[in-house]
Amino acid sequence: MRWFIIFLSICLWVLVIPDWFFSHDGVYDSTVADYQPDPISVIDMRVFDKQVSEQKETKTETTVDKPRTIPPSVYIHAPFYSQAPDGNRNLPWSMLCSEANLVLAAYAIKGKELTKEQFIEDMFAMIPIQENAFGTYFSIPMRDLKSLYDTMYPHAGNAWILENPSLEDMKSELAKGNLIIAPTAGRLLKNPFFVNGWPRFHTILIVWYDDKYFYTNEVGMSNGENYKYTHETVMHAMHDFVAKGDITQGAKLVMVIEK
Repeated sequence: MRWFIIFLSICLWVLVIPDWFFSHDGVYDSTVADYQPDPISVIDMRVFDKQVSEQKETKTETTVDKPRTIPPSVYIHAPFYSQAPDGNRNLPWSMLCSEANLVLAAYAIKGKELTKEQFIEDMFAMIPIQENAFGTYFSIPMRDLKSLYDTMYPHAGNAWILENPSLEDMKSELAKGNLIIAPTAGRLLKNPFFVNGWPRFHTILIVWYDDKYFYTNEVGMSNGENYKYTHETVMHAMHDFVAKGDITQGAKLVMVIEK
């Protein structure tokens, strides 16, 4: 009988104890062991890691444009005619400096030969366009002059306005082969061939430079091809057209015409 009781006790211990030891309240938790990470969460993390990696690569691979080496001198060939090619300084010829510069620049950009007859024809074609668009063919601001160029020569390069140019900016554009039309307070150019306070406003076509001068096709002179002004003179005289008041209140800007 005693052995039977001992045997019964051993059987109960074998059946009950394992259930207690491996119960939910024990050290083993099947809900944790069976958990698998959400695959979307894993993908999102990989995308995030990739984005971070790309951002780091972008920062380390960003390059800064090296300064362009500006040559000491650049020459750009452009045709030349005076704005009064037959020597007539009366109207409208006396007011056609900007028109003359546009024609010379356009044919230089296109690389086409320009005859005197074509030069005169193009200048005179601009008069009614300006009268219709601006109310006058007399002096107009440079942004209007750019619009006139775009209308007359839509396939002759690209014209744009460069504001507050430095001397280095001017040289840099010319070094790229671009032409520059600069508006000026004409009297500040101190051109000895300009007399009687003429002109109040004047534009110049700059075709090349060296270490001291800007060289222009000066349409205000019959012999103005490659006429030179010092850098300082051009930068000081540079002023856009203003209809009334002091012309030196006009903005510092130029018109660049690039191929």
